[in-house]
Amino acid sequence: GGGSGRGTCLLCDARRGSRGGSMKLLTRFSPANLKRHLGARRRARSIGIRFDRYGTFQLPRTVRIGGRDIDLRSIPDLGARADFIGIFLDDMYFIEHVPRAMPIRTIVDIGANQGFFLLYARHAFPEATIHGYEPYRALRSVLEPNAAAVGAEVFFEAVGRDAGRVELELFDS
Repeated sequence: GGGSGRGTCLLCDARRGSRGGSMKLLTRFSPANLKRHLGARRRARSIGIRFDRYGTFQLPRTVRIGGRDIDLRSIPDLGARADFIGIFLDDMYFIEHVPRAMPIRTIVDIGANQGFFLLYARHAFPEATIHGYEPYRALRSVLEPNAAAVGAEVFFEAVGRDAGRVELELFDS
């Protein structure tokens, strides 16, 4: 509920002073939360998706990367929603803080999971060579198409200090 009918963002409606959101609602949110929310809305627009609020956000079917709509592959029961929000909407890896004057030629994603960071890295650094490493081969059905869509190369192997074999332990969440 709530909102002015122009959208369902209570924070933004309250900020505009619209009838659907009260100014009292805005006081529940710290300046840091307001900044986070508005940053998420801006980042969502940059990849061609709509974002109103965290509580109701659902994974999009497509994201816009390099001017193209890319089908987003995911396995929802592996925390895909939280990963997507962290990587794309909250910039949890501080990609926006990398000086654009600094030439980023190669990006390596250790633990590529479903490939969301590979997609976001391509969005931020369109000219970079991108490699993803993921030891859990069960993610192949989502990781490979996400990586291929942005020209990233995936290696289904672990990365460590020493050569050899390791056992991957999986935990139920």
